Amino acid sequence: MWRGLNPHTGGREGSDLDVPMLKWIQFGHWARCMQALLGDDAEIVAAARTPEAEKLSRKVGIYETWRVFEYMRATPALTTWVFNAALYGRAHAYCPYEQDFYWERDEDGNDVEKLAYDGPKLIPLRFDQIIVPAQDSVQSIDDFDWVIRRVRVTPDQLLEGERRGKYQRITERWREIYSYAQQRQERDYWLDDAGLEMDRAEGIDHSSLMGNRNSLEMWIWYGKWRLPRGKQDSRPENLIRRMPQQSEIVVSFLKDPRIVVGVQDLRDLYPRMKKRVPILDIGLVKDGSYWGPGLGELVEDLQNKSSANYRLFERAGKLSVGPLIFYKAASGFDPETFIYEPDTAVPSEDPSGVNIVRLQADLKFSEMNQQALSGFAEKTTGVSDQTLGQAIDRPNAPRTATGQMALIEQGNVRASLDMYMLREDLSVWLEYNWALDREYAPEGVFFRATEEDANGLFDVNSGFGAMSAQEREHNFDFQLKFATSVWSREAKKQQVMALYGLSMQNPLVQQNPKALWVLLNKAWKAFGEDNFEDVIPQPPDLDQPRAPKEEWADALMGEEIHVNPLDDDRLHIVDHRRRLEQEMQEKPEDRDKQAEAIMTAHIMEHEQQIRQKMLLQALIQRAQQEQQQTQLAGGTRMQPVGQPVSPQPSAQPEAQPGASGPAAAAAIAGPGGLGGAGGPQPA
Repeated sequence: MWRGLNPHTGGREGSDLDVPMLKWIQFGHWARCMQALLGDDAEIVAAARTPEAEKLSRKVGIYETWRVFEYMRATPALTTWVFNAALYGRAHAYCPYEQDFYWERDEDGNDVEKLAYDGPKLIPLRFDQIIVPAQDSVQSIDDFDWVIRRVRVTPDQLLEGERRGKYQRITERWREIYSYAQQRQERDYWLDDAGLEMDRAEGIDHSSLMGNRNSLEMWIWYGKWRLPRGKQDSRPENLIRRMPQQSEIVVSFLKDPRIVVGVQDLRDLYPRMKKRVPILDIGLVKDGSYWGPGLGELVEDLQNKSSANYRLFERAGKLSVGPLIFYKAASGFDPETFIYEPDTAVPSEDPSGVNIVRLQADLKFSEMNQQALSGFAEKTTGVSDQTLGQAIDRPNAPRTATGQMALIEQGNVRASLDMYMLREDLSVWLEYNWALDREYAPEGVFFRATEEDANGLFDVNSGFGAMSAQEREHNFDFQLKFATSVWSREAKKQQVMALYGLSMQNPLVQQNPKALWVLLNKAWKAFGEDNFEDVIPQPPDLDQPRAPKEEWADALMGEEIHVNPLDDDRLHIVDHRRRLEQEMQEKPEDRDKQAEAIMTAHIMEHEQQIRQKMLLQALIQRAQQEQQQTQLAGGTRMQPVGQPVSPQPSAQPEAQPGASGPAAAAAIAGPGGLGGAGGPQPA
């Protein structure tokens, strides 16, 4: 259906054209999946599973984003994987950890082997490259008792695999292996029905011996098996000479010469991993079955019915332009040479013997039937003209941009269901990549990260960070963060502009340079401009007291922190000591010694400020007592009636915003301050 290999032949039914419903629905759904999963602002988010790994979650997310999209360059393979899942309902991929080498000739003329790639890979598989048993109650590829992956290998690849310990007995049976590879037949005409159909669609002839390469088909079997005790062999049902527990093994079997060229225990290959079979799957519809329906199955009947309706419509149209004609044989009318077109004169001995029957075709039936069929497809798949951005020819379509945007977002509800399911399956793949890195990656892996990405959470040197083996020991939950669609971006722009206009009416925002800068920066980003900070630098924060947790975050980023005269020192000290004790209880290799030193010095600064406040409070109380004694000794002087009372200087200095030093401390130590004397003061 996708390649149109079996079109109708026409005949009495009319045209041989099939309505390409599957093509437009598959392309539309595929495009929306890719825009959501791999858009401009898509990223991988890591969530720590333990409190000890919380500080690394941001760094791990940046590392995985770089690892998948830049180092692995997994976008093309991921696109094919998602395409197969949408079309067939279930798709598989081979996800090994591979090292790619190449040979380079040095200055002395010697060939030196160089490492070109070292990391996980994503290799999508055709649906006929996977063989699984008929088994019930299966939800993922790991639930099957065994799995076979079919692959074509060349004799040179087998030799290279033997050199690296992947295969055995290649050199021993080299003549037999090489002779079978000389048959140059890449298709098994008994098993490769799907492959032959794909060859026909691509225009490739695998029956020609000139175009095929020397290769053999290998079946790689993953499953559980009771291994023999020691080196003695035995039948599988002989439980006395077999181990009581099954072992997870992988067996490499050349089908044509019927040779086992590799047997390995998966516990030796992946000693610290729970999932040891490097094959993953994703599904489109989670309806409880493993082989769920894809878009091809969902729209197959609708496409056939639409094609039949189109052929009926075409026949009716042809009858309207080429009418049915009855004529007498002796009238002289020749239907072979007659062409029904304007300004045509046909001589006839008996014009009355020619009768033209005009059929009044009711084409509204075909039009309404086609709209109904398209509506069925839209409701089933969620792909409509509006979601594809096509012209609207419906009478009840919204006329405003806001209404059209709302309709598009509502149409995405059906598509979002598939997106969420795909995201959950891709999360399993991301976690598997992280486990492969922990198992096989080098001691330190450098990845691209800017200081803006790091945000002070980890060291960045010349645009690169380092992920150590110790940091990879932590476990995380990974999730692919959806990219923002163009419609959501437009709606977000309107929200930001409304927020900007509302905020500018508030005096608190108008008098705060930092708030004005933040709002304007958000407005620039809403319009797609991220360089506002390059035009206008961010203003410094106002001198306001900060929460203890914010100061601890600054200490973790290595920034200096200072006390504020308006701080509640005792509350800050209690919070700082609690966080400092938690940090000191971490493992020695996980402790942040720099943050501990910064916070220790900050606590001492709080204690010093408490002593200064107490001293200033005592001085203020003493000055107030001396003033009271002076007023009691001298008495109060009455002012003449009708004259204003001269204002007396206040004994309590007033703290100005942002002030520090004795004036601010005196303001705090007054009424309502730290231990200040309450009650009325003398006039």
